Amino acid sequence: MTTQGFALIRNVMALLALSVSVSAFSQNVVISTGASGNTYDTMVKQLAAVCQSEIGRPIISKPSSGSMESVDRLLNNEVPAAIVQADVLTFRSQQDDLSRVKALFTLHAEEVHVLALSQTQKLGGLWGIGGSALNSLADLRERKVGAWGGSFLTAQVIRLQSEIGFHVVELADEASALKALRDKSVDALLSVGGSPQAWVVGLDRKFRLLPITDADAAKLKGVYRPARLSYANLGQTGVQTVATDALLVVRDYKTPTMSAMLSQTRACFVRHLTELQESPGNHAKWQSVSLSVQPKWPSYVDLTARSTRPAGNRLGRQVP
Repeated sequence: MTTQGFALIRNVMALLALSVSVSAFSQNVVISTGASGNTYDTMVKQLAAVCQSEIGRPIISKPSSGSMESVDRLLNNEVPAAIVQADVLTFRSQQDDLSRVKALFTLHAEEVHVLALSQTQKLGGLWGIGGSALNSLADLRERKVGAWGGSFLTAQVIRLQSEIGFHVVELADEASALKALRDKSVDALLSVGGSPQAWVVGLDRKFRLLPITDADAAKLKGVYRPARLSYANLGQTGVQTVATDALLVVRDYKTPTMSAMLSQTRACFVRHLTELQESPGNHAKWQSVSLSVQPKWPSYVDLTARSTRPAGNRLGRQVP
């Protein structure tokens, strides 16, 4: 082969190497979130603002209808990461193999919002006559409760765990849920999300939150923990409820490129958590994120950690 031939081969090989390098480092950190503008979507965009230049990759929020769709995206390898509710993972694992889904880190508590009209009817009565029959979750027995996305599964879990026999009606999204409540085709809505929820903030005092009393919360403690809600627009503060944890979960990638991408994202989150909490205008839910809270789900461990990090490390601990 001539000198020119060898030079041509070297140039082609160099171009191929460059192409592989560019491809490897152009992988975006796409995170399946919730509805556009809501808690998950907002927090991912704020995480991207401080981390994507540091890790050298775009961090992109991909809105979804909720945790159920986000789990589907992970299982189908459509996204490398997603924010989902811990209770959805726990109960979805009874139906699907989620062994490849791991927790990268724990975010915040996700409060259960039970919303009703301020004036509702008693069973067998007329609207607005005789006062409200709905004073708490317990009063929804034999009533229709609308839910959508991951909240549909949560509603089913709460119905069974609390032993309150309400009927869960699956709805498409927030808009159709509010329409169903206004039209009185459902008696209440049940939604899970980090407060303040944008769609709830936009409501007036024609709506109100129903509390989950201590007695009912005690029946839910195996899956949920006590929490409180306050919405000035509804004129309500300290409303008793329960919450599950929001987890940023990922597929259990083993290739060096994907493993490095996820590990860099986690490391940046740890380094900049205080900045995310203290930056004016950032979502209020950053305040409740704590590095000491372990996910109630097996944690992601990168390739290096698999061989060098001792079991029980705070950020790489495998949960039985």
